[in-house]
Amino acid sequence: MDTTRRLMAALGTAAVIFTGTAAAADADTAGRASGGVNPRTGGILADYNGRIIDLSQGWAGATVCMEQDDASVRCYDDVAEYRAAEKVSGLDSQPGTLDLSDCKDGYFCIWDNMGWVGYLHGWRAPGNKELADYGLRDRANGVANKRDKEGRLVDFRTFMRDPVLKVPAGHGDPDLGSRDDYPGGGHWRDKADKVELD
Repeated sequence: MDTTRRLMAALGTAAVIFTGTAAAADADTAGRASGGVNPRTGGILADYNGRIIDLSQGWAGATVCMEQDDASVRCYDDVAEYRAAEKVSGLDSQPGTLDLSDCKDGYFCIWDNMGWVGYLHGWRAPGNKELADYGLRDRANGVANKRDKEGRLVDFRTFMRDPVLKVPAGHGDPDLGSRDDYPGGGHWRDKADKVELD
């Protein structure tokens, strides 16, 4: 009987701790707007399925996130939902797969897999985008710049100048691992820590 009481007390305590932790995580995003910043994590907040998520803590099932005209960020479950909502044709791809045409005109996009597939994030507004804040640090494998100005990928390094990969307007690369121009040798796959947009 004494063991049963201890077990029930432990389970009750665990439930209170778990509920408190979940409530604290929800409180970080409650009442905040998409495109804003979570003050606790520094993560970018995004609208996903009617709720606000912190991208730095994971995409919660989303596969595509796009910065909107008002600087908010909207995420989508899948390619079909994204294309319908954002009016993207996806003419170059097979059904259900992302490709270069999914990076809209006026956007700088990165994919987390080579060949312009995998998670996709796009930005419109100029400025510096710390990829950790979007849950994408060291995950860029494909890039496209459909803006009218240069964009750059930056790799944060210690004891050396941060390497920069310039992506001219109208250019892209489906496989950053195929580039052999990384300073000191190697490639650019899974190395970008920041996007800089003029």
